[in-house]
Amino acid sequence: MSDLPNSPECNAEERLSLALLVMTLLNDWHISLKDQLLVLGLPKKTPTRYLKKFGKDISLPDENHINQRVEHLVGIAEALRTTYPHSAEMGTHWMRAPNRHLNKHSPVAVLIAGGLDGIIKVRSVLDCSFDWHYNGQ
Repeated sequence: MSDLPNSPECNAEERLSLALLVMTLLNDWHISLKDQLLVLGLPKKTPTRYLKKFGKDISLPDENHINQRVEHLVGIAEALRTTYPHSAEMGTHWMRAPNRHLNKHSPVAVLIAGGLDGIIKVRSVLDCSFDWHYNGQ
C-alpha cells in the first residue's frame, strides 16, 4: 500500500479501502471492538457499533494521530506478511503470543495498552528495517 492516509495522493476511495484493511487486520488479530477504539486512538465515547461502518460506509477520521496509527498498523501487517509468507495464521499467532522482546506481553496487548508508542514498539520488534530507520541508525 503506497498511499498511506497522510499522503497527499491518498484520495477518498483509497482512504475507504485503507479503513477496510485496518478494520480487517484488527478483527483478524482478535482485538475486541472496545479495544479497537484504543488502538485507533478514537474518542472513548465512540460507540463500538460505529466501527463496523469503517471501510464500508466511511473512512477513518483524517486526523494526524489516527493517520500515524494506521500507517504503523499497515507496516505491522506488511512485516507479518513478509515474515510468514506462507501462513497468515502464523501472523495472527505471533500477534497473540507472549513475546520476550515485549516483556512477555503479546503484541496485541502492547497495541492496546501502549497507544502510539506501543504500536511503534510492536512494529520495531517485528520489522528490523523499520527499527533501524526509525532509530536513526
